[in-house]
Amino acid sequence: MKWYAAYAIGGAAGVALGWCTSVPAVYWVLIALIALDFATGIAAAAIHGKVSSEESFRGALRKSIVMMVVAAASAVRYALPVEFPYLGPLVAGAFCAREFISIVENADAAGVKIPQVLRDALEKLETKKPG
Repeated sequence: MKWYAAYAIGGAAGVALGWCTSVPAVYWVLIALIALDFATGIAAAAIHGKVSSEESFRGALRKSIVMMVVAAASAVRYALPVEFPYLGPLVAGAFCAREFISIVENADAAGVKIPQVLRDALEKLETKKPG
């Protein structure tokens, strides 16, 4: 009877591992960056004594909306009249860039000295307007 349990656990682990490895890496990077952004935001607020559960909740909602947008982009590609399998990863990559900017801003707010070359690059990204 014990070998049934071993096969069941092994099968479940195989399915989970197969699913995890079939997800594009950019999605995992986005999840990691979202977690880092959330953590650095809380750390910066804590340094200034401004931790707010209400603001943390709003931040978590914004992060969940980001994931919903990425999920929608991944799903809508099936409705497009042309083959565009990279729509979801492309949208996720754009959000990765935004999350990185936010992490650096949180570090700056926490008092971490940001190298000038990075400040200059981020300033160009932030002030560039389309059109």
